[in-house]
Amino acid sequence: MGAPEPLNPIVDVGDTITLSQGDYLEGVGRLHLKVTAVAANGPIEQEPWVYLYGKELEWNGAEGRNRAVLARVSALQQPRAVDRPKVKASTQPEGG
Repeated sequence: MGAPEPLNPIVDVGDTITLSQGDYLEGVGRLHLKVTAVAANGPIEQEPWVYLYGKELEWNGAEGRNRAVLARVSALQQPRAVDRPKVKASTQPEGG
């Protein structure tokens, strides 16, 4: 039987991430990505990395091209690296 899923994953579908060039593979410059899929990956040189798929965000917030990147987990744990959308609570009772 596999390990249980974490209750609060480091990065999840729908999150927007911001990483410096040294914290992801393959690309040049700062990366802003809206995550559409997350795939587990093992360590590279004894450091954990994770595959992320998503839409690159342009300077104005518009969605750009599809990207697949390998991101350093330690960078995703830094403040402001991951922006998770807030879940809006419903103010309407069910059926109403």
